[in-house]
Amino acid sequence: MLNHDIKQIYKECKDFNYFETANGVPIPFNNKWTKIGINISGGADSAILCYNICNYIIKHNLKVEIHTISHVRGWQIKPWQKHVRLEVIKKIKSMFPTIKFIEHENYIPTEIEYGIIGDVIPINDTLKSGDKIENSSYALWIGYTNNLDALYCSTTRNPELLSTVGDVSPDRNMSEIDLQSYRLAYRQQNNSSYPLNVQPFIYHTKDDIIADYFLYNIEDLLEVTRSCEAFGNIMHTRSVESGIKNLLVDNRYEDSYKYYRPGDELPECNDCFWCLEKTWAINEAKKKIGKIDGIM
Repeated sequence: MLNHDIKQIYKECKDFNYFETANGVPIPFNNKWTKIGINISGGADSAILCYNICNYIIKHNLKVEIHTISHVRGWQIKPWQKHVRLEVIKKIKSMFPTIKFIEHENYIPTEIEYGIIGDVIPINDTLKSGDKIENSSYALWIGYTNNLDALYCSTTRNPELLSTVGDVSPDRNMSEIDLQSYRLAYRQQNNSSYPLNVQPFIYHTKDDIIADYFLYNIEDLLEVTRSCEAFGNIMHTRSVESGIKNLLVDNRYEDSYKYYRPGDELPECNDCFWCLEKTWAINEAKKKIGKIDGIM
């Protein structure tokens, strides 16, 4: 029913059509587009969104330039995030060598992140954190100055089971699709001088999205991604428990930016929202795929 409702909204829009992922999630697209932007974080959702779009481009023999839009975040406490993201992009580029990629990188100060200050900056009738503002503002600037046709973001909906976990942003807590608001979001963009802002996963939980890794048989791409947002003491504890040895561990993850080396083995904390969500999503996706394919 969810995918049916979303497809009905897309059908009402004249500026684009849509294609479906292996798991049936509709993604807006126009075969006449020549340049698009995709927010890439290094996480599983943005990686599979990029893969799906690239896969569609190749299948339909389209000439589309992809601009990846990324941010350096938490450089002192989580310096590995940039390397993980670069490895994800490198992996996708190797899977689609004929597609032209242009990479854009922004810097977001740790001091204005949601996890540090929360939503405190007044924007219109709401409050936002600095990183949320920069995420959308930088993408819009890249889109406009590079004449992109569309900007894709892979934000998903929180699973209700995890909606009260402390470190998650509450603006992802949506119980069901708001058809009228979603319809208006696309209608109001008609004839805009800005690129079309596309959030195809906004009403889907992560299990619907992560299922594509198994349906496409590309778990090797999933293994390159990283969802865990832990740093500091918990990372040191998990590293010791896992027998990981490197300079980060030797220095108890203090001043991580000094001691991290690209390629260092990193544990996952299995405690933060992002770890819990990913584990839940993988388990749920495998259950659903098993029921469909009869293999589990």
